[in-house]
Amino acid sequence: MASFREVEYMDEPIPRRRRRRRRRRRGGLRTLLVLILLAAAVFAAYKLTNGFADLRLPVKVSLDNTNTEFDYDLDRLAGQIVPGMYVGDCGPLEAEELRECAKKNSEWADELEFMAEHISIYTEDAVKTALLGPEKTPFALLSAFCEPNSSGLDAEISVDEGEIPYLLQYDSRWCFHGYGSSFMGFTACGPTCLSMALIGLTGNTDYTPAYVADRAEAAGHYVPGAGTAWSLFTEGAAEFGLRGEAISAGRRELSRLLDEGSIVVASMLPGDFTTSGHFILIYGSNLLGFKVYDPNSIERSERLWSYDTLAPQIAQLWSLSLASGQIDSGGTAPADSGEAGDIYLADCEEFITLREEPDVGADAITTIPKGGEMTLVSFDGDFALVEYQGERGYVLASYIEPKAAGAGLAHAQSASGAAFIADCEEFVTLRAEPDVESRELGTIPRGGEMTLVAFDGAFALVDYAGQRGYVLSTYIVPKLDSASPGGGFGYADLQEGLERLAAEHPEELELSSIGQSAEGRELLLAVVGSEGAEYELLIQGCIHGRENMSAYLVLSQLEHLLKSGVPEDVRFHFIPMVNPDGAEISRTGVLGEAQREIYLSDLAAGYTEAGEAEYARAWKANAAGVDLNRNFDAGWAQLDSRAAPSCENYRGGAPEDQPESRALADYTRVILPDATLSYHTAGSLIYADYAGASEAVNAASRSLGTALGQAAGYPLEDSGDLDSGGYKDWAAALGIPSVTIELGYGDSPQRAGAYPTVRLRNESAPLVAAEWLRGN
Repeated sequence: MASFREVEYMDEPIPRRRRRRRRRRRGGLRTLLVLILLAAAVFAAYKLTNGFADLRLPVKVSLDNTNTEFDYDLDRLAGQIVPGMYVGDCGPLEAEELRECAKKNSEWADELEFMAEHISIYTEDAVKTALLGPEKTPFALLSAFCEPNSSGLDAEISVDEGEIPYLLQYDSRWCFHGYGSSFMGFTACGPTCLSMALIGLTGNTDYTPAYVADRAEAAGHYVPGAGTAWSLFTEGAAEFGLRGEAISAGRRELSRLLDEGSIVVASMLPGDFTTSGHFILIYGSNLLGFKVYDPNSIERSERLWSYDTLAPQIAQLWSLSLASGQIDSGGTAPADSGEAGDIYLADCEEFITLREEPDVGADAITTIPKGGEMTLVSFDGDFALVEYQGERGYVLASYIEPKAAGAGLAHAQSASGAAFIADCEEFVTLRAEPDVESRELGTIPRGGEMTLVAFDGAFALVDYAGQRGYVLSTYIVPKLDSASPGGGFGYADLQEGLERLAAEHPEELELSSIGQSAEGRELLLAVVGSEGAEYELLIQGCIHGRENMSAYLVLSQLEHLLKSGVPEDVRFHFIPMVNPDGAEISRTGVLGEAQREIYLSDLAAGYTEAGEAEYARAWKANAAGVDLNRNFDAGWAQLDSRAAPSCENYRGGAPEDQPESRALADYTRVILPDATLSYHTAGSLIYADYAGASEAVNAASRSLGTALGQAAGYPLEDSGDLDSGGYKDWAAALGIPSVTIELGYGDSPQRAGAYPTVRLRNESAPLVAAEWLRGN
């Protein structure tokens, strides 16, 4: 029977088994097809909706800690209006805008009409607040009838453990609390963001927005006329026991920080969140986007935001977390801490406060700028007792580090508090704002000593004779380091500097050449870092002849890097002088025979009226009269170019038809760096975008530019109106994040006295870029 059943089983069921297999296979194919179609639909939706941003996917936000109820009667308010209330900021145009807004927002129509009828008592802030968020109309309405007060200090906030509360700056409990020259409801987005983060991280609900605003203003984190200073999220956060760090983060890094428990504050540029400037909190993320708390809009907080939507609008990010446990709860130093007498550095954004007692509420003795050296006496709880410039006091231990660990990465803003000297013909003008047209506060004579507060684009904010104002940074030099190359910086100076560094660092520095110039000069290359390093960074300067300051800076960066210590994971490629022929023409003011023919041609064409020596000093092109930064294959055909060789603005006969541009392009194609930095003069700003690059590359370039700008005090500018054909553009089109940094101010070549400050502001840039590479 057993054998019979076996034969019967083998003979009969086989066809049925095969049919079952075919059915399963067909079913599997259908499932696979459905999955493919679903994935395609999701991808299409992602693309068509700007990374799902346009879907405005909802986020549930608890409003338990918000109060927007106001008690008022419009007739009574009308009876309270007296002539002394008229401010005259607004007129018929603003009144009409309010009436148009009322037509679209019936809930607040009466209030908006009241404001329109009595427009002369309302400030621009009040009208703008009502127009941009009608739900804030009651606050705006009442602002004309209130004076800044101290409300909201003891407001009740209730949260579960680990919960980040959603708070509004225009909450009725504290919106009229004084902050700066106005109300919190208008200006306190920064303190409100920090309050949310503080409560979420510490659980201490005493840190109300009003309390944080008072502390911020008392500590100098409010700047009259500008609003909340960025220092609130670094030094200000430290006052409350948080670790605040300025960061540059891509999508993955931002998600990682949030997943690890950090909270991120973002300073926003004009766009979806603001028409001027604004702070928001980024507190979470998922596959579809990021969750934000906007202290000025419930609506914007109740939706997801894609990274692609947020990134172009972000001016700066800060990660906030509980200060690292460098000191344990028993008040003992960590295992790797130093001993009494060791030198420590201030590791902060701008400065840390030296206090009389180990308490953040203790009286301040002075401040210690970023990178400032102090001598450790002992550790005391969360504080360290140190000596600084003859003063003994306490600093938060989480904001200092042993000197060896922090050497080299001191940003330009670390010079805050340092003495500078006016280096000018007669005097430099102290102005109220960073603008040459701004109101004059006074003058500082040649040799006058001032104290640096911070760099701001082409300007420096300084204290002088009891006044604080702005001076052009090109006319001040560090008191203790004012050395600059005499008579300009030339090819021989570069050769000498590189050979000196090679002799001092024979095991670390490799010198070679990427090619030769039109007149046969070597295009010198200096490489430091291990072969096979995880990242490659290319830095080039002086592609324009008259911009020899940039060659001096790139050499200074190399020297600073070698002295500070070369990171193991980055290989640096320095090409300080891409255009040595042009640099020598500009430095000497002497034209060769070929350049003299170009000069005569430019005279005849009306391109110049200058004498020969003046013309030579302004020489920008290479020896053949080609602008090398218009000679790359990046929109080259569309360039508006002169028709023949000239001292500037001639693109050449074809992309890369010059030996210098071809050598730089060939070397870039060989090493394929992870990022490039190009140094030029002048303007004290940074360009990052290129229309021919992908949005991902442009976003990375902007992020890199922001990191460099934060370190040097340079703004990031729109590149949309710039000519194409440049090296940065070409590299970006290759998929390499790339930026152009414009040094100095005014006409080139730059004055020799400007070199020391430019060096101070930019010498750590390679290390800043390396830090950025690791985070992206």
